[in-house]
Amino acid sequence: MNTEPFDFNEHEDLFAHKLPDISNFPGNITAELQDYDTTSFSFPDDHILEVPSLTLLNAAMKIAQRLNITELIWDMSAVSPFFDHNPSQPSMTDPPSLTSSPASGPSSRISPSYHMAFFDELPPHLQPTPTQRLIPHHPVLDLLPWPSTRDKLIQVFNLPVNLRPQTAQDPMGIVRLVYDMEDSSGEGMKVNGQDPFKPQEWEIGQLLFQRWWWAFESNVVENSNCARRGRGKEMLRIEC
Repeated sequence: MNTEPFDFNEHEDLFAHKLPDISNFPGNITAELQDYDTTSFSFPDDHILEVPSLTLLNAAMKIAQRLNITELIWDMSAVSPFFDHNPSQPSMTDPPSLTSSPASGPSSRISPSYHMAFFDELPPHLQPTPTQRLIPHHPVLDLLPWPSTRDKLIQVFNLPVNLRPQTAQDPMGIVRLVYDMEDSSGEGMKVNGQDPFKPQEWEIGQLLFQRWWWAFESNVVENSNCARRGRGKEMLRIEC
């Protein structure tokens, strides 16, 4: 075996054509690279950056501000101000707290009822239904954009626990509902577009539909499926 050292000087021509010409390199290469990074980088599409739970929270807070219930939705013992607790008209039950107990007694916080003039100023789909006026409920349910869904949830949570659907029998039923709406995978509740006051821009996901299907009418499901088809997602279904 040849053990003589390799003389690079003798083979200079062999490598010369393979080495880059650095005579024209800028003096400050780091600065040039930083400048390249900042000029060539562009943010990805908004849909890629979308965080469904954050979008939902922003939409819910806008509606809460419009309904003047921003502080109440964070109070677990609050009762919706849409509920008319006029002593001359007996309520259907004692006001329940956020834990969905059918009777939470004096610990519940009853908010002052709103006047009819205030209701007339609200978008039609957010105006309180007779169910919202007659049955005490937590104000978080007032944020939902579909009157029929609000009614079904309020009515079901007003039932004795043993008569409710299984998902609504949880002692923290409404809390669980909120968790399901905020599902981090995007299969809870979504808001598409910039206007949360348009009910057609809201949709439900698979997880929310699987657990709370009985609360949503066919038009809500169809609208959600239409939006899902546009994103190439599977249609909503009940999994056994």
